[in-house]
Amino acid sequence: MPPLQRRGYKAEQEADTQTEPLDEQQQEELIESLKTRNEESNAQVTNILQILTGLLCFMLILFGVIQIQDSFIGTLMALVASGSVGFSFFVLQTTLSLAPDEAASRPLFYGAAAASAFPALAFLLYDPSNMIRFIYLVPFGFFATTTWMAKSMRELAVNIDGLEGLKYKMKGA
Repeated sequence: MPPLQRRGYKAEQEADTQTEPLDEQQQEELIESLKTRNEESNAQVTNILQILTGLLCFMLILFGVIQIQDSFIGTLMALVASGSVGFSFFVLQTTLSLAPDEAASRPLFYGAAAASAFPALAFLLYDPSNMIRFIYLVPFGFFATTTWMAKSMRELAVNIDGLEGLKYKMKGA
């Protein structure tokens, strides 16, 4: 019985057949294609986050309205939590609108961090025995997620722009 051999993945097999270097036009087309795909992906992610922001804000406001008779402080915290979710999305939008090599605004970032941490602290200090108030942790999780996404999206844009400097010229072209 012959020994079993591992079959290579299709991508590995295709990589072996593509050994010719790209000429200048192919490099430019590849970089432009990557930029276009990155912009499309960023737009999709931003649209999804916009919808999620709206849903979270609605949910937090609804939570505040439901408990308005029980606790004014709880209602106030729900409205603050809703505002901090909206502010986190605003910071994401502002960060993504900057050029990839342009620095993001630190005060804006710190303001969003404080606004999202405030409801979480209120949850811990106000009434941690009432677990329905875990909803106050949502803004901090949303802030962490949008911060990570903005950082990832900007790093990818910087890396794609860096490909311009890695182009090579073909001999005889």
